Amino acid sequence: MKKSKQKGIALMGYSIMLQVSLLLTLPYTLSAQQQKSPLPKELYGRFSELSLSSLSGDGRWIAYNLSYPKGDTLCIQATSGTGLYKLAGARQPAFVAGEAFAAILPGNSLRLLALKKGKEITIPNVVEFRISENRRYIVAIATDRSALRLIDCLSGKTVLTVTDIQEYALSQSGNRLAYVRQGEGRSRLSVLDLESDTPTEETISLTDKGEPCRLVWHRNGKALAYCSRNRESDTITAMALYDQKQKSAAHWYPPPGQGWTASRLARLSVTDDAARVLVALHAREQTLNEGPEVWNGNAKWLYPLDRIMASERGQKSFLWKPGSNPVPVNDSLLPVMRLTGRQQYALLHNPERYAPQNLLEPETDFYVKNLETGKTELLAAGMTTAQGWLSLSPYSDDIAYYNGKQWWVFHPATGQRHCLTAGIRTRWDNAGTNAIPPVKPYGFAGWTSQGKYALIYDGSDIWKIPVAGGSAKRLTRGAESGWVYRIAQTAFNDIIHQGRDAESLFLGGISRNDNSEDYFLYLSNGELHRISPSAGLSRQLRTTSDGKAAFIRERYDTPPGIYYLPDGRKGKKAEKITATNTLQDKYCWGHSELISYRTEHGIGKAALFYPSEYQAGKRYPMITYIYDELSYRLHHYVTPLQSSAVGFNITQYTLNGYLVLLPDITYREGAPGHSACEWVTAAVDRVVEMGLADPKAVGLMGTSFGGYETGFILTQTNKFAAGVAGAGIYDLPSFYFSMGGDLLRTEAWRFESQIFRMGFPYFENQQAYEANSPLQQAANLETPLLLWCGKQDGVVSWQQSLLFYSALRGLGKKTVMLAYPDEYHALAAPDNRNDLSLRIRQWFDYFLRGKEAAWITAGTKPPQHKK
Repeated sequence: MKKSKQKGIALMGYSIMLQVSLLLTLPYTLSAQQQKSPLPKELYGRFSELSLSSLSGDGRWIAYNLSYPKGDTLCIQATSGTGLYKLAGARQPAFVAGEAFAAILPGNSLRLLALKKGKEITIPNVVEFRISENRRYIVAIATDRSALRLIDCLSGKTVLTVTDIQEYALSQSGNRLAYVRQGEGRSRLSVLDLESDTPTEETISLTDKGEPCRLVWHRNGKALAYCSRNRESDTITAMALYDQKQKSAAHWYPPPGQGWTASRLARLSVTDDAARVLVALHAREQTLNEGPEVWNGNAKWLYPLDRIMASERGQKSFLWKPGSNPVPVNDSLLPVMRLTGRQQYALLHNPERYAPQNLLEPETDFYVKNLETGKTELLAAGMTTAQGWLSLSPYSDDIAYYNGKQWWVFHPATGQRHCLTAGIRTRWDNAGTNAIPPVKPYGFAGWTSQGKYALIYDGSDIWKIPVAGGSAKRLTRGAESGWVYRIAQTAFNDIIHQGRDAESLFLGGISRNDNSEDYFLYLSNGELHRISPSAGLSRQLRTTSDGKAAFIRERYDTPPGIYYLPDGRKGKKAEKITATNTLQDKYCWGHSELISYRTEHGIGKAALFYPSEYQAGKRYPMITYIYDELSYRLHHYVTPLQSSAVGFNITQYTLNGYLVLLPDITYREGAPGHSACEWVTAAVDRVVEMGLADPKAVGLMGTSFGGYETGFILTQTNKFAAGVAGAGIYDLPSFYFSMGGDLLRTEAWRFESQIFRMGFPYFENQQAYEANSPLQQAANLETPLLLWCGKQDGVVSWQQSLLFYSALRGLGKKTVMLAYPDEYHALAAPDNRNDLSLRIRQWFDYFLRGKEAAWITAGTKPPQHKK
């Protein structure tokens, strides 16, 4: 239900000249298409989906995966020259030292490739591996996880083999390895320094008779935290912090009877200063009372969720500094905690503060606690717990937060706060746009220059703002150029984790004019270079520390290829080094076009996909697929896979003579169904006016919220010849009061503050809910409707489909329901995917093209006693 892609981009009109130029180039395109042959169905399985795994640190090699219906192939290719390796079914691909590459092959064998020399080494019985920070060593874990090998990546030789492993831990930076071995009489804890040319095993002496467990490294390997436990009683007998430099450990021994057991230990971590340990204990297990569940009328949460929240309320966090007792960080009043950047303060809140609320993410009050003095002060009241509203500086204890339509920063050390964005004339959130509620800030991108600057997004651009106060700088000019610029996070994260400023910064951009998604290189002198070659979709950017980059580029009519940029600072564009699905060149293929259409309430846009053998002047059957805003898929390449999790594949339809339309829908508050009907029918009318779609052969399809929209639209118009609705909501009043199986709360939040955009409770305006509910309008539906659902769906209960099916069946409407017993919100089993995709195609072929299908005829013909 929840849309993964955030757009929040205002709709704009489109240039008439641009549309005319597209039409002028169309005859030449069609002539070229007509010289090609139709793609045979038996070749569909030879098309692959491309994903880019990684780019080697020196930029000389790329790793990418080709996914076919019958399996995957991992490829390692030189960015210049002809070097290419293929590993079928490989997983966990990684570049290591000295132009070497490692991956695990089917059968649990580790393959180590010396790429430049062409040598290969296979190491059997490996289930997973980790790489040291210097990329010199591989820590390979045996299939039964009872042994590990330390492998030199340069030579491929095994440096050390450790058997009888009970537990192991590799530091985040990969420079230290700790493990517990079963010894004679008692377990033994040892560490390896992987920065050494000759790593040797070092045993940590233990001060008690317990068994070492829960090994956790400081992120840079400076210290190791662990516990000792009595296996028989499950009691934690000691907590320890081992100093790697001093080669010594400090201990704390919990008092007997205080409930410090291994089963209650939820989390153990070492603070960034390597001098303290953060410990979290689960709540003591509650005993279930015999008798009925008591669902109190004044409860803050529904009964099942209340039991989970009670567990969170009971979780206790402590901060232990050697030489003192652990100090409580949170309590039952402020149970949820998060440490600030330098971990001298804790950010605390209680999600129950304003409960019950019909919100997905509750509002609360945030507090900041000084972990040294215990003093607590209010940061902000009535603020959402949703992600994106808070950012903790990784370089200090500063906290940035969004409040009152502005970004603020709080400095816990001084207790001062100031508005970062004061005086800047722009909008920092998506209020007033068509974005799914609730209102969200466009985003806090990150901290630079050791936390001296904040990077913040408005609707189009990126701003660099001094944290301590001063003049802000707008880095991009998207508001003027029609682009929405955002930082390419994969590249930016590498920079901030290294604690340095970037000489150049890779950006992602979305064009409001043609829906292109491109990459740009922003230089420190303010220059901005577009590195993508042409209009289309760029994705999966991979970068090196010195500015080399690789990414995937595609269009709907152009298969994905990998592009490589050795140095973007010279203003050059990336060049293609890998092509996929070249088979397509021999056959007819559809193309896509961005169209605009007008309604009473504005101008919308839609992605229109043409049949592969399109002929000008001919009208075609058309499938309209809907869900909120979908025109962003204009340039997405779609392989003709035989099945889909929702039974729909654009290319399968365009290869078989269909137009496919994906319109954007703009919503009015309190009228989700009527809004959808207005904008979808207007988009369809536009394609009919263009002389493309056969008005008597238009189908409508949607899943989840799109399933709801499909069901409702078909009760309002007879414009469509057939419809397919999957996993939808059809009775708004009953769904409003039902409990979601996944989230364990009433579904009211979806209506009052999320995708349904009703904006008010049910009892404030019952008529509006009923007026937008498919079930209440079922008698008006005349279009044949295929319903499908998964009977284990925890997002939308299959009972919603059953309600609508029962109503339509009782009214004598043409309907069939497909209920998959072991499936969820989207289908997972390949056989079920194949079945659903086939049946949906047959449904549309039957009602839009007159092709017979026995199961449809049997399921939709009137009973014998009815005329």
